[in-house]
Amino acid sequence: MSHSTTASDHSQTLPGSGAATIGEAGEGQLSRNFPRDFSQQCLNLVQTYHEGKRSKSDTIKQFARLVIDELERASRAGNIKEVSSVLCAYLEILNVFDKERAGARKETIVARDDCVGKVEVTKGQVAATQKRGREDKGKPDHSAKQGIDLELIPFGRPDSVKLPDDLRLTHELRDNYGQDPAFAKAMLLRDPSRPEFPSNLWENVLANTYIDLNKIFRQLSYPVDHQIDRQISGSGDWAYTWDKYEKAVLFAFPHRELELQQYKKHIQEIFIAAPEAAKFILRYDSRIRTRVADSGSLRLCDLSEFDSDFLQIVVSGLGASYGESDD
Repeated sequence: MSHSTTASDHSQTLPGSGAATIGEAGEGQLSRNFPRDFSQQCLNLVQTYHEGKRSKSDTIKQFARLVIDELERASRAGNIKEVSSVLCAYLEILNVFDKERAGARKETIVARDDCVGKVEVTKGQVAATQKRGREDKGKPDHSAKQGIDLELIPFGRPDSVKLPDDLRLTHELRDNYGQDPAFAKAMLLRDPSRPEFPSNLWENVLANTYIDLNKIFRQLSYPVDHQIDRQISGSGDWAYTWDKYEKAVLFAFPHRELELQQYKKHIQEIFIAAPEAAKFILRYDSRIRTRVADSGSLRLCDLSEFDSDFLQIVVSGLGASYGESDD
């Protein structure tokens, strides 16, 4: 993702920060194009986050509120792009802080795990080679079709990634259902305590794959002959549909309650902060759930992993929509 302005283009040194600085040219730009209180409030948000006094989600929510007010002023002044760029720069500074905090700890863990992993792979390769040598001794010298040597495969090992306990349990339940998906679904549908949910989408729930919330919304909200092109349009529709989706997921993965609740709060806070950005928030939600479904190491509550998606979809989309309305 590229922005026309980055954190290094701006110009004020944050107290106590070793990495996030704002350059002199940027300070003049802020003074010319934006009210001083807007710039100062943005810097205050960055500073309180850096000091650990404010959470990441709350900081982003406050940034959204600030930029919405400023976009309204900027749309009249004709500097929409500058506002979007400045916001992107401040959010990038938050990412710098996150990397600083996690850098030393991760560097040690990664180095240790990488060393251990390489040793284990090497030991496996040596053992496999010795095993083949013993088995091949005395056999005729000709090529034959060999099975896959599991000892040499670098992936698929249960300890290859250090996953959180809840995510590991999610994988274990999904794999268990996957042993016989038809039987698992049949058992589920025979349970009278199951929540209301479209029957044809239970396979996706059990397989822990992406589900388009519009499909749930259409099937539960409208008669069969009126379902075509019905789409979630705002926070109310999303909340209603998420409630149905969440209950279905918890029926199959009951340990995910905290993860789903944290994600729901995150999305609803953005809806409250930027109600006019509903269509972009819905795209953002779809992007996050797609990434989590496609990844083996992400959870919906890993919100810091989705900052770039927020910038690319919600912030850029909102800025572009103001620019279009101004034309």
